[in-house]
Amino acid sequence: MVNRSRWAVAMVGVPGGLAFAHFFAHFRAHFFVHFFVQEGGAEVLNRRAARRFDALARGRQVLVGARFRLRPMATLPLWSSVERVRPPGRSWPSGLNLEASLAAASPGVVVAAVVLMAAWLAVSAVRGQLSSRALRNRVVLRLVPTEAFDPCLEDIRKVASAWQKARPAVLRGWAPRRAFPLRIKIHVIPGGLVAYDLVVPCHAEAVLRELGYAGVQIARQEETPPPPAIGEDPPPACPDGGSGGAQGRRSSARAELVLAGDDFLPLKDVPLQPDPLTSIYRALAQVGEGERAEVVVDLLPVTAAQARSRRSTLARRESRGGRLGRGSAEPWWRILLNADRATAPRGRRQPRGGLSLVDARASRRSVAAKLLSDDPMFALQVLIRAHSSAAGKAPAIVSSVTAAFAQFNGADNHLRAAGWNLGLAHVGSDVPGWRWWFDRRMDRGVFAPRYRRHRAGPWVTSSEIAGLLKPPTKYCIADNVLRLPAIPAPPKGLPAYDLDGDTTGLIPLGWIQTADGPQPVGVPRSDTLFTFAVGRAGAGKTEQEIGRFLALVRSGIGGAYLDFHDAAQRIRPYLIDQADRVIDIDLGRAHGRGGEQITWNPLDMSGRQVAHIERQVDAIVDAVGATLGWTQRNNRALTLLTMAAQSLCQLGLTLPADAQPTIFQIATILSNEDWRQAALPHLDAVTRDFFENRFPLLEREVTPVTNLIDRLRRSNSVAALLGASSSTFHLRTAMDEGRIVLLSFGGSGAKERLVAALFAQELFTAALSRMDVGEERRREFHAFLDEAQVLDHSGHLAEMFEQVRKFKLRVHVACQQPTRLSEETRGALLNNRSHLIAGTVETGAARLLARELLDQVTPAAISALDRYAAICSVTLHGTVSAPFLIRGFTVEELFGTPVHGDCIDGLDRASGTRPQSAADTLAAQETLDDRISAYLAAHRPTHRSESGPAQEVPSHGARTRHL
Repeated sequence: MVNRSRWAVAMVGVPGGLAFAHFFAHFRAHFFVHFFVQEGGAEVLNRRAARRFDALARGRQVLVGARFRLRPMATLPLWSSVERVRPPGRSWPSGLNLEASLAAASPGVVVAAVVLMAAWLAVSAVRGQLSSRALRNRVVLRLVPTEAFDPCLEDIRKVASAWQKARPAVLRGWAPRRAFPLRIKIHVIPGGLVAYDLVVPCHAEAVLRELGYAGVQIARQEETPPPPAIGEDPPPACPDGGSGGAQGRRSSARAELVLAGDDFLPLKDVPLQPDPLTSIYRALAQVGEGERAEVVVDLLPVTAAQARSRRSTLARRESRGGRLGRGSAEPWWRILLNADRATAPRGRRQPRGGLSLVDARASRRSVAAKLLSDDPMFALQVLIRAHSSAAGKAPAIVSSVTAAFAQFNGADNHLRAAGWNLGLAHVGSDVPGWRWWFDRRMDRGVFAPRYRRHRAGPWVTSSEIAGLLKPPTKYCIADNVLRLPAIPAPPKGLPAYDLDGDTTGLIPLGWIQTADGPQPVGVPRSDTLFTFAVGRAGAGKTEQEIGRFLALVRSGIGGAYLDFHDAAQRIRPYLIDQADRVIDIDLGRAHGRGGEQITWNPLDMSGRQVAHIERQVDAIVDAVGATLGWTQRNNRALTLLTMAAQSLCQLGLTLPADAQPTIFQIATILSNEDWRQAALPHLDAVTRDFFENRFPLLEREVTPVTNLIDRLRRSNSVAALLGASSSTFHLRTAMDEGRIVLLSFGGSGAKERLVAALFAQELFTAALSRMDVGEERRREFHAFLDEAQVLDHSGHLAEMFEQVRKFKLRVHVACQQPTRLSEETRGALLNNRSHLIAGTVETGAARLLARELLDQVTPAAISALDRYAAICSVTLHGTVSAPFLIRGFTVEELFGTPVHGDCIDGLDRASGTRPQSAADTLAAQETLDDRISAYLAAHRPTHRSESGPAQEVPSHGARTRHL
């Protein structure tokens, strides 16, 4: 609003302006005396002009001006008034001298004037800098209505009242209020649609979000830099990067709309049906590719004190006999010029008799209806600009939009284009002298309307421009409206989620829009079995999952979170006060933590029996098969892997705890003949028969199996996690004790996918193992599986959704595209889900979700969702609700900024499960083959039973056939 040129203007213009004002005041008094005294005009002066002359003459004792002679005035009718000006005991001078008058002035007056001017300049500079800063600190909010959006006039007034209260804070009080306008921007976006944006000060964003319209999505946008506007507009760039040439030269057109009459006279009352925005949107429909058009409506809230002052001014004007309406309160110079003619002022002829009374009463009623109403009032600035490379296209667009505003023109007042109409041409905002100032107001947000009747700009009420104060409604029948398809309202009885109070028994869901503004809501934990959340990358899906996970575990519920990206980094700072419950497994941070890692051996058989072998083997085979994408075509590799895992589990029943085989011994038993021969006596008959008779025929097929094991072994973090014989992490124990498990991978490569698949299988196994305890003793445990498509290759996810409900395992699944899940898993998840949270997805996935929601929303509604926005269908008291729109919580909205944001090491030290040295684990793994071989040789069975052990372990050949 203020740049360096303002200093130059102030230094030159301010003294000149003060001097001119001083001269003009004295010239006015001089002119009175000369006109009435020398020319005899006082004889026809009416009573009102006489009072004004008397008051002016009473305050002037020295008249500064050119030399002139006064005629004898004793015989003039107004001598009694002029005589009062003469000081007692002195006579009138024969002439007036400018030099003598200035010399007689006191030096203190000059010093005071200089001090006041310096203070005024300093205050103006400070306020100017604050204004510039305020105009830079603004945000753009895009309002996207639904197809069913239909506000009433009272809703618009309520929102306008919220806009009016969005005033600057006390610390910003030094900046002028004109630096905090609210801007409505209607413009064409790529694709030809017309968007409805609000550009507001940063401090007003929270108020506008909280007290916005129901059925309107509010999304924060990045404001594009303004185009160059001073001087000639540059030609647009061609697709090849060159200039557009003469035919591609960009032309621009501008227009500013102001009130034609006094602003206390109202505009036409325009109904909301049909939508007044329809004509404006249709006018913008002619904007083509590479062209731009924007309509800006700036609103500056009018305070109650300003409104009272204006009403008092109008009351005083009417009490003095002035007329309210166009042509009211004739200026002093017009009274003088018409003094020798009729007593009525020149201008519009006034009606007489009864018609005059009717007109006066109607005018008073119109003024009272506007100024005495309780509607919010704003100062108005309307700017229109278009850019096009086609000759004459930009002026045509501006003319069409200007004509669309004609619907607000009424009998008392109307909108017109600022400038002068010369018949053949219109001198308006496109004149080079005004163009730069128009573009500055348009691009920077400066509020300075060209309204000559009132310095603060024309005032309008919210009822007068109600059609502009809301996004397009369902009655806007233009084809280029940016909006969301209709979405049903939120269900009744949805529990409110108190962000600052007790939320026991609730899981946070998000914000819903109500008649009273946005309200945070949640879903009952008792109604939550399985949650299915979908949304493309960047849609806010993970942020909402983190918020729900933290809300659960911080309330004392056990939970696990599988993180393929950096979600654990967001979670850890909020768990410092829960550190004694945390089990942190991080494959990407082992070396950064001093080479320490929690150990977990999926093949550990310590404390287990023969009946547990089948589940252990299935978990290993399914995890490796899911990682490598094996199907029935890979039957040989699956058979080798199955028999190798089964033999290691059987050996684990014999070996001590510090010599339990790990996943890395799969490669040993398949590729080391001596080691395998030492192990064969300890296996059952079926397994021995396989390795002795059929394995030699498949020995060449071991490479696909051993390749993955070798890749895992080369990763120190994975080897430190899976390479120890004894486990410090037991998932079943963590579930029973209500622990918090964080498993972060730092990527989604083959080794990370294998560990994730192993964890998912272990989760299923641990849940089923709860069968040995009563239902009342089973603690609720919530598992959050991000990127579920990575885990979905074995069919165990579908089994999990169908079987674990009774064991109090609650699963929250998230993925980017539901179509990437297998049909079996997707069907089981959608059939058993409690809550469905659908963010923006691609068209095919949107159709699938729309069918799941019984076509109560369209695929276009799902695809058009913004970040953090989602369409939900939840279970309330056993009943599945209709879909409704929410805006998900951010972690900061739920829990604020963490106090211990950088205390991750403190979390590790306080954790209940101590990690082990990665170096010690790797060293033990290097000698594990030899230690196992030595133990087996030292404890060789004394006799070999052909039928195998007393309790023979069944073969897994049947399992491999359908894999």
